Amino acid sequence: MSHPITARLPDNVVKAIDDAVKSGVATNRGALISKAINEWLSRHSEDAIRESYRKRYASPDQDETDLVTKLGLASAAMTISQSNS
Repeated sequence: MSHPITARLPDNVVKAIDDAVKSGVATNRGALISKAINEWLSRHSEDAIRESYRKRYASPDQDETDLVTKLGLASAAMTISQSNS
């Protein structure tokens, strides 16, 4: 089931929608807008966000670990150097 929704859009957005329809991206304005909203919702849903974090932090990034180690060592060396001055 679908529901009609009225929205006011700037002229440049309507032109872009019409151009996309003319190029065959979608069969009509409604189909294009529906497709865009569904894509946005799939990328911004809580599940998608959780999955993104899970993938990002599932295993340690060795380059990131090395950088943190180097920064820690540099910080410690600076602290030692300053305390010896």
